[in-house]
Amino acid sequence: GETAPVGAAIAYIAETEAEIAFRDYWYLSTFKPVPGKFRPISFDTTIAKEAWAMFEFRVLGMLMEHPEFYDLFEFRVDYFDDVKNRQVMQLIIDRYESGLGIGRFELAVAVKPNEELAVRVLESWVDRAFTIQDFRVAYQELRQAYVKRVQALQATNLLQNPDEAEHILEILNEVSSLSLDVVESRTVKDLFEEYREARRNGDEFMSTGEPALDKALLGGWRSGFYGVAGRLKEGKTLVLLYMAHKLALQGRRVVFVSYEMPVNQVVDRILAQTLDIDVNKIASDELDFELNAGVWARDLVDAAKSRLPENLIVEQPSDNSVHGLRGLLRRIEAKHGVIDAVFVDYGQIMSDSGRHPSPAVENAVISSKLRAMSLQLDLTVVCALQIKRQDGVKEKKRFGASDIALSDQYAKDMVGVFYINRVHMPDVDVDPLSVGSELLLDLGTYRFGPPKAIRFRAYDKFARIEYLPWR
Repeated sequence: GETAPVGAAIAYIAETEAEIAFRDYWYLSTFKPVPGKFRPISFDTTIAKEAWAMFEFRVLGMLMEHPEFYDLFEFRVDYFDDVKNRQVMQLIIDRYESGLGIGRFELAVAVKPNEELAVRVLESWVDRAFTIQDFRVAYQELRQAYVKRVQALQATNLLQNPDEAEHILEILNEVSSLSLDVVESRTVKDLFEEYREARRNGDEFMSTGEPALDKALLGGWRSGFYGVAGRLKEGKTLVLLYMAHKLALQGRRVVFVSYEMPVNQVVDRILAQTLDIDVNKIASDELDFELNAGVWARDLVDAAKSRLPENLIVEQPSDNSVHGLRGLLRRIEAKHGVIDAVFVDYGQIMSDSGRHPSPAVENAVISSKLRAMSLQLDLTVVCALQIKRQDGVKEKKRFGASDIALSDQYAKDMVGVFYINRVHMPDVDVDPLSVGSELLLDLGTYRFGPPKAIRFRAYDKFARIEYLPWR
């Protein structure tokens, strides 16, 4: 009744000093594992233990430097053999799952009462030239070492307690699957049935709730990173909130993240859209006026709760980094369930914890991280973007990637960018008849189709826009 996992375990324990043999094949000088090209560093148990512990906390250092790797790989405390490394990994797991930072200095402060552990965190060595491929190799070797430890332990257990063979076999079968490659590759033929099912169900697209936008996007939102770009005070938040509200009305769970506007101001605008009441009147609570015969504004606002979408969540986080945004989304998902889309107002106000030579480089990094987040979490992320000032320059008829402030990397990373064009930007007080003004959403950068312009009438007073067909 012997199976391959049991046979491997028994063969493994037959080796000399099997319980520590896995530590004896590492580059002590570089800590850079190369699959299939190991050399023994020592057969001295103490040196081997120290060498492996140093490799483990190099992996931890990589994770502290790039928190986004956490979502790409599965981490367990048991993967680590050294006691202090296990403590650090447990701290990383606890903080990351709570949406807290896991940078080296943040972790050192968190464990400050334990000076020995704080030193271990601060000493976690990182070669800043490493890539995600380096991390993938290191992670795979970390898991394989864990598998060998379990095999050795369970093989001993099997020889000493043969009556427990069934339970031991379950453990060995479970850990054996971890020795496989981190990513399971599949051919087109392998995934064909899954592909056809997704196409039949229309899983790739998510209706925006506005037919004109669906048509421009050739079906609706896809998982990925999108942008809404406009000049200062030209209606970026207006358009972004309109898109978020429309999507929520389709039954999708939507998160609207504002780094600039307090939550109450965002809710003012949602109420103005829903009730068709002047947003400034709502904000100042000047609601003692009659809208129609017998219908008072205050009564409508007081009773508006039942008309608001249950699945639109508005947040103003204090941490404006991509890592902070990931933590916020994890907390929201734990409470409310799976998120379909995130709307961010706005990109250039975000920050990154790393050191960057210029704001342009920092924004390029932020853009890349937002794109990676959208793909890793299978999420639609729509981000407002600022257009450069055009002072003293002839007004452009059409904006493009080079017009985005601070970094054109945003346009390169995005599935599509809507550029806002408004010929006339009225003050809400100069629109007594509430006729609004024309707003063009120009889908000028889109990977799946040609440029398109969609015409709307913007009612700034009521914080909403309405589709206008072309004449």
